[in-house]
Amino acid sequence: MMFCTNPMRFFATVFVSLIAFAGSVAAQAPCSGKDALTAKSCAGDTNSPDEQALFDLVVKYRAANGLPAVRLSPSLSMVANRHIIDLVQNVKSFTHGWSNCPYDINDEKTWPCVSDSPKRLNSGYTGQAFETLFRTATGKATPAQAMEAWKKSKLHNSIILNLDAFRDMPWDEAGVAIDGGYAVLWFGSPGHKSGFSANPVQGSGIGVSYDQTIAGLSKMVSIQQTSVSGVKQWLGFSADKKVKLELRGSPSAMSQATVNISIKPGSGNKLSADSQKIIVTLLGNLFPEWPNIDTWLTTSVTAISDDSSIWRTRTVRGIKVDLRSDGVDSLKLLVKP
Repeated sequence: MMFCTNPMRFFATVFVSLIAFAGSVAAQAPCSGKDALTAKSCAGDTNSPDEQALFDLVVKYRAANGLPAVRLSPSLSMVANRHIIDLVQNVKSFTHGWSNCPYDINDEKTWPCVSDSPKRLNSGYTGQAFETLFRTATGKATPAQAMEAWKKSKLHNSIILNLDAFRDMPWDEAGVAIDGGYAVLWFGSPGHKSGFSANPVQGSGIGVSYDQTIAGLSKMVSIQQTSVSGVKQWLGFSADKKVKLELRGSPSAMSQATVNISIKPGSGNKLSADSQKIIVTLLGNLFPEWPNIDTWLTTSVTAISDDSSIWRTRTVRGIKVDLRSDGVDSLKLLVKP
């Protein structure tokens, strides 16, 4: 997380709101758990030097592409900070949703969980907002690292530069937050309320066709096609039922697809030879430039079997590949821009 002209369905993530009060950043009390969703002030609501640097990179990039500057929004920056806190402490996964408002790309009723976040958190921001989200599993996120990843992603780049589905939504405010491995941007226009269309935006997301995605998999995985909320969906299972494959998008543009794979490790918390081959083939189809996929998969499964709390992440072309535990004897691989 696949992409469409409906900006509510494919975000990249941004929000921040600064509650006006006298005091320094140091005076802000840390928020924990659900407090981040209701507290008037939390540590991190005020922009740090790194966050200011990320905002400056955004303004510079927009100017280089002939676009006007946006104002730094304390309100949207507060929302961005609260989202990171909620993701790390409550949700504990990489998503545009919140612990008190889950987001499902296939359920229209959940879209306001993202766009109406500023209102729900009483940030003072009156319009809808759209998010770009970055996470690294290899240390602390930096302004340059996040910006380069967003520029390489078709969807994230189109949000920042008002392209494709966002061309009629000129931003005049933006918020930023950076904490740990996360970096977040929120863009919006006060009072903006848009109706959304489900027509696909070609070229966003993963950037491959359906045929390219499943090349070499037909003999290993049985795949059937369905449709959910106007978006085509393919579900596939390996013969031994240890691998479940889920694709979303359109036949010509799996750039709008989300790929989920559920894996049940075999004896000794190792993948079977067939399961390994399916996953390596799929990732090779999606990312032909990625070397040593087999080695990455093997070492990642071993690491997670030793400590189920960790995630293994690889970023290719600005697209995240996350492997994590998904319960007892189960792993989940998510490929999502």
